Amino acid sequence: MDEKSEAQKAIEQHPLGESRVDFCALDSKWQEKWRDARLFEADVPKGWKDSEPGEAARKKYFVTFPYPYVNGAPHIGHAYSFLRTDAFARYKRMCGYDVLWTQGFHATGEPILGTIERLQKNDADQISTFKKYGVPDAELKNFLNGPIYVARFWMNRWIDDLNAVGSALDWRRKF
Repeated sequence: MDEKSEAQKAIEQHPLGESRVDFCALDSKWQEKWRDARLFEADVPKGWKDSEPGEAARKKYFVTFPYPYVNGAPHIGHAYSFLRTDAFARYKRMCGYDVLWTQGFHATGEPILGTIERLQKNDADQISTFKKYGVPDAELKNFLNGPIYVARFWMNRWIDDLNAVGSALDWRRKF
């Protein structure tokens, strides 16, 4: 019996005779390859200052996306802007640029403190909003530990969600 190729494994036969592609499997495969190849990491080349022989420095390009405030999860408006920025960064890489695209996060406290106060008062609207964003009950209780916990929770959620869409960010430089 012949072993199936990778492409054949990704395609399943639909009961009605139609072919389906397992896009989740393909997505995971390529994200892993990109991560392993460190494809989105921009490093300063050797000799960038002194023009060492054999080190042709590529043109540099910096891309940024407005730093999200970390008091909630990303929504469709964020996706609209973020994915356009992601596509542009990839385009510049294909044009030969050494692209640095990193992600920052914004947290100043007042909106986070306000949500904590509403949670302390068992505000049904605030609890419902966080649950709609996928926050489990146990995490809601942990939000009462303070603003640093809440900011880190949402920052990590953002990172997970941006990774889930295969973002081309250099995560070593997040801030």
